Amino acid sequence: MLLDAQELTTLEPGALALLIVRAEDLDWLNLNRPIFAQQKLRVVLWVEEALGIPFKFQSPDLHDWVSHFVPCPDGVPDFALEGLRVGSTWWPGVAWTGPGLDLALTTLETQAQVLDPAQNYDSLVQHLKQDVQGTIRWINIDSVRALWRVRWAVAEARHRGLGVLDNATLYTPGWFPVTAQQGPLHTALVLTRGDIDRAIDAEFERAALASPDSTVLSHQHLPRVGLLREPGPHTRKFHHSPIIWNWRKSLMRRMTKERGTLWSWPELALFASLARDRVIWPFKNLQTAIYFNNEHGLRTIAPDNYPDVLGVAAAYLGDTELVDRWGFPDAQGDLTPESIISHLFGSQDEDYWQGVTIEHVIETGSNFGWHTPYIIRAASRAVLNAPDVAWDNNSPAWKIVSRAELDLGRDHSNVVQLHSIAASAMALTHSSFEARTHYLYLTSTALGETHNHLQHELAAIDLLCSLFGSAAEIFQRSPVERESPEFHLYIAALRAAGEHAKVKEVLGDDAEDFPIEDPQDLAREYLIERLRAR
Repeated sequence: MLLDAQELTTLEPGALALLIVRAEDLDWLNLNRPIFAQQKLRVVLWVEEALGIPFKFQSPDLHDWVSHFVPCPDGVPDFALEGLRVGSTWWPGVAWTGPGLDLALTTLETQAQVLDPAQNYDSLVQHLKQDVQGTIRWINIDSVRALWRVRWAVAEARHRGLGVLDNATLYTPGWFPVTAQQGPLHTALVLTRGDIDRAIDAEFERAALASPDSTVLSHQHLPRVGLLREPGPHTRKFHHSPIIWNWRKSLMRRMTKERGTLWSWPELALFASLARDRVIWPFKNLQTAIYFNNEHGLRTIAPDNYPDVLGVAAAYLGDTELVDRWGFPDAQGDLTPESIISHLFGSQDEDYWQGVTIEHVIETGSNFGWHTPYIIRAASRAVLNAPDVAWDNNSPAWKIVSRAELDLGRDHSNVVQLHSIAASAMALTHSSFEARTHYLYLTSTALGETHNHLQHELAAIDLLCSLFGSAAEIFQRSPVERESPEFHLYIAALRAAGEHAKVKEVLGDDAEDFPIEDPQDLAREYLIERLRAR
């Protein structure tokens, strides 16, 4: 097995070899393709999917010489199958990330019914009641509302079978995390310092490569495994271990005694998993716990006796169907389902937003939850309404981030957005290098459209830090539309970096007429507009 294409020159005539093709080898392979004929080499080229198109166009002559193209059959990594086996013994079930769930369930000889939490709630409950021990594959878990509809329907149906969340797009506390995603070759080589054999043995599992010693449970991993916040070999290996169960039991004893403590969503979810049949749910006065209080009531109370307070939590999620189903306590003043939903999910006029403060955001998040779109808009406007505040790592904006993270978990999209809002505030008040550190972390973890927005905001912060070349590189990796504000940032970054030839190449005949703009003024305007547009 060869990792470096140039090792082909060291093979004996007629040798049989497996060459793992890397992007940096494509040109060399095309230029040196005669070696295959001269040495009569028999070579299997292992080409990852991401290199399929580049291989065809960067090594076109060698591509034409290939005698057979054999696509890899569908499969599921062994580590993902093992995770599913371990997680299938946990309630409420598994949060699966990556491809291959259908194949994994088939491999484990498990038949699953597919349900979508967006469908009629009564039909969800009826489907679950038909087979209370059956396996359910839940799809389209794309919001906190969808996640709680799953939990509440399962509770109301008294369903006790395995539930598998199929690629939920948000953090799912309390579910056993399993990922089938495998890292690309170049990532594996970095993590293993070039040890391809170790990467293959680990099936390119990122968590295993980043933390190769999965036989030891460190103090750092104990709470992450205990609260199911770490997919990977540690969680698979130690989930049922005495040390983890003793840690969980100790946490539950503390939670039972300290009922007024502001326990996080992951801690409450763990408690709900281990004590779902207890007679009384002990955390009724905590905002985060209102949803778990609903879940416990639906599981333990006869339908005819459901209290109308169930509808309050539904209103906090903007779920009018469930408000109608469960009712709502008699209105006290202006507090009605309509007023709650309008406040948290509706639009407000400009006069309203000009009066929003950080304290208001904290109060709203604490009283109604941190999951709503309103929280993001309110936090961004609170920052804009306080232009004279020196936002640093001790400013009130970070209290919003920490409280939301405690409630929703670090990976929730609202937490990521609140983190970026606080970091943008830092950048706008002359703490741009500190803000850049925060953004480098955020861009390393965010995915999809959120990742693109954060990358562009990072480029603006790079301009404020006078890192013009770095800002230009971001836009070169992530092209933007010509008429967009980001394109103006890109041109300003190129000019400030002295890349005048590149400016002419990008702009063509428009190079002379394109406005010359101060890159740092442009960056500040961009960050302000991004805050205003949230």
